[in-house]
Amino acid sequence: MSNNKSKHKVNETNYRGNMKNVILLSFFWTGIRSFFLKGETEFKGMPAFTNTFFKLLNDDNVNIVYVIFFGSKIETNFQINKEYKDKIRVYGFSHSNGLSAIRAITGLVFKTVGIIINNKIDVIYGHGSTSGFAGIIGNLTGIPNVRRIYGTFLCNKLDKSKISIFFKHPLEYFAFSLPAKAIICTNDGTKGDLVYNKIGHKKSPFYFWLNGIDKVNKDILSFEEVNEKYKIGFTPQICYLARIDIWKRQHLLVEALKVLSKKNEFYNTIIAGPVINKKYYKELKNNIENNGLSKTVKVIPGLTKEESISVIKKSDISVSFYDFSNLGNVFLESLSLGTVMLTENINNSLELIDENVFYDTNPLNYEETGNVIDKIFDNKEELLLRSKQAINFSHQKLLTWSERAEKELKLLCLDT
Repeated sequence: MSNNKSKHKVNETNYRGNMKNVILLSFFWTGIRSFFLKGETEFKGMPAFTNTFFKLLNDDNVNIVYVIFFGSKIETNFQINKEYKDKIRVYGFSHSNGLSAIRAITGLVFKTVGIIINNKIDVIYGHGSTSGFAGIIGNLTGIPNVRRIYGTFLCNKLDKSKISIFFKHPLEYFAFSLPAKAIICTNDGTKGDLVYNKIGHKKSPFYFWLNGIDKVNKDILSFEEVNEKYKIGFTPQICYLARIDIWKRQHLLVEALKVLSKKNEFYNTIIAGPVINKKYYKELKNNIENNGLSKTVKVIPGLTKEESISVIKKSDISVSFYDFSNLGNVFLESLSLGTVMLTENINNSLELIDENVFYDTNPLNYEETGNVIDKIFDNKEELLLRSKQAINFSHQKLLTWSERAEKELKLLCLDT
């Protein structure tokens, strides 16, 4: 934020100088809800969204950011902290089925067009699949649109015709295919570049970037504080930090730990993340409790960013067994903290990562994964070497989140 608070006392009808108005279209992800619903000043997740969003809020060239959410179960009793409320206008359009989706889409389009009619809008900034709306509305109104895609599952559909992809996934299809000032796609192993080559608008500049990292190795929250708050009771050797959902596949780690427990081998493990799938969370907890792992495996339904960093830093290895790609934020942050990953190079999603900074396994083979875990902790010298190599790799090859967000916002041309 600028120290000059009066710059943020704005009125939509008093558009001043060269300050820019931005429309931001997005899904309402779990990790960002408390900022918009409880008036908090920090986010609990989604760094790819939050780092660029704070850059917008703190940019003195930006007048107002009109935030429009689309998705299911969106509460609309928005509460913005007084520090930012003069710079943010927020609206939500929720749906639960076919008819309500039509109503929500109609409401979103009319609200967005109404904002454009009544205010000088300089750019429409779309996030995720919702960026398809940014492409549609931007091209209908002539407002430049920049679309930020976080990764895509459409690479599984590359053998299908374009018309087939459109009818089954229209919003994501538009996110790639409509003309844009820029299309930014996260290189998270989901092959967004191949999707762009298949259905992307070839005159739209396409940027295929890795996410940023915090590069924090000092002033980290003491693990003792995390331990006391959550009554963990041990120092973690293994951590698995991700949203608790079936496609994140935390249960595969539990299955490997069950194999090891039968040999009377136990490793202190923290599994933590916001609960997306309550049924899966309950099954995960029951699996741990019913197999004698409760003393060494702790499941925590959500940590703050600072707590997550503390847990990763304190752990010897960090795990990611996702069902499609493992090149996510936790992978990159773990490397920067010197915590070596145990993962799977599924779909060649780790092709950009040096092989000496992670351990590879087939998580569907519980016996193999258990053996890999044993070997890791039997050879602490190699683990330490990989830890140093992980830090070196991250510092040489990865941008900080501030640098990464700055690159992205430059594409919005807010300083011209």
